[in-house]
Amino acid sequence: MILFLLSRSLGSQYKFEIEYVTNKSSVGARFLITTPYGEKDVLVTDPLSAKGGTISDILSFALRIALLELYVPKIEGPFILDEAGKFITEEYRTNMCEFLKRVSEDTKRQIIFITQVPDFIDCADKTFRVSKDSLEVSHVEEQVD
Repeated sequence: MILFLLSRSLGSQYKFEIEYVTNKSSVGARFLITTPYGEKDVLVTDPLSAKGGTISDILSFALRIALLELYVPKIEGPFILDEAGKFITEEYRTNMCEFLKRVSEDTKRQIIFITQVPDFIDCADKTFRVSKDSLEVSHVEEQVD
């Protein structure tokens, strides 16, 4: 499921791999994102050591969705995402929008996505602007095209 979610958001050229590492006293795992290069796969990033960025952010999001969907008993309700895509580069924002729409369709969940990134605002079904007045009172208004 995780590879499926990752390929939906980044394209099929990326793979999520888990490499098991054993030594005398323990067993561990390394999480890797690779892409094909010639006849072998090359490391793109180790998500645990990455300091953010498109691939790590999308993988992190895909892992969270996969865990929520596999959790028993099932956790119901919408996904609420606060600035989930703020580090995703422009090159992958359209992919992320399509990914979110497919996740919403596949999981039958509403996604509430809080963002200041115009590319993400443009792909929403409905948008709302939240602002504060001079007395620090919040106001919500639906944005109509």
